[in-house]
Parts: sequence; C-alpha cells; structure tokens
Amino acid sequence: MTTLAPRWPASPLPFVGDQGLYQPSPERPVRGKRAQALTQATHFEPHDHPWAQIAYCASGTLHVSVQDTQAAHDTSYVVPPSRALWIAPHSRHTVAVLQATEMHTLYLDPAVAPPDWANSRMFAVSPLLRELFLALEHADAGPREEHLSALMLLEVAQAGTEPLGV
Repeated sequence: MTTLAPRWPASPLPFVGDQGLYQPSPERPVRGKRAQALTQATHFEPHDHPWAQIAYCASGTLHVSVQDTQAAHDTSYVVPPSRALWIAPHSRHTVAVLQATEMHTLYLDPAVAPPDWANSRMFAVSPLLRELFLALEHADAGPREEHLSALMLLEVAQAGTEPLGV
C-alpha cells in the first residue's frame, strides 16, 4: 500500500483530542464517545487514527475534509442533521463546525469495518441507528455493549450511502 504525503501543513499546536481515550480493540470493537455540543466555527486540526470513525450529526452542520488512503484526492463533505460520515482507518481528516452542532462519534476497530468500505462515505441515520449511537455512548464493557455493537455493525453495513462528497 502506498502512503500519501499529507496535503495539509502540520499544525504548530499539538493535537488536543481524544486520541486513544476511546480506542477500539478486538475485545471492544465499537466504542461510543459522549455527544459533543460544538459551537459554530469550532475546528479540529487535521489528524488520523488507525481505527475507523463514524461522525453523526444530530443537529447543526459539519464540514469534513478527508484524505482517504485509497483515494488520490481529498473529498469534502457537508454533513447535515440525521446523516453520518464513515471515516476509514488511517484517513487524515479535519472538521469544521458550520452551525452549532450536536455530534456523536463512534470509533470502530478496523477488523469489523464493512469489507467494501475502504473510503469515506455518508449515510442516512435511521431511527434505530440514532438510538444505537445514544445507547453505545453509555454502555460499559460487557454483554450489553457486545450486543449493541453487533447490531450497530449490521445496521451500518445495510445503510444506504448518499453521494454527498465533492
């Protein structure tokens, strides 16, 4: 696999985020992060991680630029309410909040990623997916989290993608 050179200049500031805090593992392949209320103009510096990410916009609007490892170009997504963006493992991405947003995040171990989802994509969040996001944010390790994670993975794999990236 060819590694692409970063297209964004390195930030002079260290990344201040949750790198590793919610890191998925084979034992806990889906990790829910608590919802974040983000104000307009909030910005997350370019970063990547070895796991996949799903960013779900419950309200407000996000702009996400992604440099997928499998693509020769960056893709920009405007993520409206009731949509989620799949960010593939190792994909460098940056997030800007266009309107005050309630963002929910899941991190997924690469081993459980749908096999044909090598690049980022947007999909609609069904009422069931919405409730799974909320439940996984508060799930402790154990059988309940395992069942919620398994159902989340099935639902994400079945979600219809929307060609909203440019």
